[in-house]
Amino acid sequence: MSAGKDCKIFVGGQIVNMPKHIADKFKKGDKLINLPESQEIFYLSKAQVDIANEVIDKSEKAFQQMSKVTDRQMVTFFKFFADNLQNDKIWGKILEANQEDLKKARTDHKPVARLELNDKVRRKMIAGLHYWAKEKSHRNQVLHTIQRNGFVIEEMLSPYGIIAFVFESRPDVFVDACGVLKFGNTCILRIGSDAMQTVKNLMQLALKPALKKSRLPENAVLVLEKEYEIIYALFSNKKLGLAVVRGSGRSVEILGGIARGSGVPVSLHGQGGAWMIIDEEVDLKKVELLIYNSLDRKVCNTLNTICVLKKNAKTIIKVILKVLEKRGQGLGHGYRLHVSKSAKVFLPHLIQADLIDEDKLGQEWEWDKVPEITIHAVDDLDSAIEFFNRQSSRFVASLISVNKKHQAQFINTIEAPFVGNGFTRWVDGQYVYHRPELGLSNWQEGRILGRSGILSGANLFTVKLIMRQSEKELER
Repeated sequence: MSAGKDCKIFVGGQIVNMPKHIADKFKKGDKLINLPESQEIFYLSKAQVDIANEVIDKSEKAFQQMSKVTDRQMVTFFKFFADNLQNDKIWGKILEANQEDLKKARTDHKPVARLELNDKVRRKMIAGLHYWAKEKSHRNQVLHTIQRNGFVIEEMLSPYGIIAFVFESRPDVFVDACGVLKFGNTCILRIGSDAMQTVKNLMQLALKPALKKSRLPENAVLVLEKEYEIIYALFSNKKLGLAVVRGSGRSVEILGGIARGSGVPVSLHGQGGAWMIIDEEVDLKKVELLIYNSLDRKVCNTLNTICVLKKNAKTIIKVILKVLEKRGQGLGHGYRLHVSKSAKVFLPHLIQADLIDEDKLGQEWEWDKVPEITIHAVDDLDSAIEFFNRQSSRFVASLISVNKKHQAQFINTIEAPFVGNGFTRWVDGQYVYHRPELGLSNWQEGRILGRSGILSGANLFTVKLIMRQSEKELER
């Protein structure tokens, strides 16, 4: 393509400006992807596209081979994978790699709470694999039978395809993702670079031997280690069955936009941060416990924003401050508070807090050891719900109230996939279903068709209609 100033091109159904630096290096076989919402253009070299296509082709072949895998083989895989993690020698080598990752992350001043492996995480990973080993296989299960004159229709569960995961630097999620194999699917994984050495050892020492032992396709699970831009090429490949993106922030928005724009179904976690609305009629001791138990650590379902009613704001805010001080002392680092203008007037005089604009109430606080929340005061429940629906990431919402009418109103009008009347940290597939979770989804990009916001390996199927004809002269 000729060099010079920016030029206009037609890509992705739109006419957009191609920056000069992209035009100068664009060659035959390269690829351009644009995001309609932001008018951004992403450049992919032919080499990057070829790598993504090669990975997809390997996974597609493995998916075809999975149709011949027996349930006994599947059980063997999950049991042997779990046995490998139970093996102290193997686990020791995985821990060594994890220590390397931790050292580098700390040097780069990155949070390490979810990167670090320990005995608790190990037990959780092993328990997840044992769950899939024991879980009944639903492949080819007949959901429903329709009887007609001369024929029968069976609705049969069938494997879905290739599942691509992009997730944060959490080695345990790597093991959870392997649950998609139980139903005959294959997966391509890209983990945060901070955990890459740990995952390489998990792959080489625990997973690959289990695939070989059970005679499952060697490419049933693939880890993408190349540069991040290859994920863009992967998510734009229509052979992909589903793109799952955990985490939050701009990168999640970009990957989701690329997948949707390419016609690839996508499950996005998106921004986290739970909201709690505290009504006028409440049990103060219960409020104290619910807030305290929603702030034990920072994850996506941690309490982030509290809306209080002005009628009892002074009393409720005293309870909130008491909890923050207690939780902060427990973690050893105090707390940080943000308040809107409407909430500031109810604060005790000596309490320090940062003033936050009322259009920033949905900002998620990414704290590590210092609990951090926002407080906003509203006139009534309707106002609180309106603030949530307009400003939050539409993820987790909890109403603390003894008023049953208010609870019913809240459930019917709040725009969130996870709604409760208690603490916010319940939103977790393992906690709710006692089975490994592949990801959570908010409603930031709209409601989800036909399923909850908890994605599990058990959700990843399609339905075949099987017609069994008994009357040979059947006709239309």
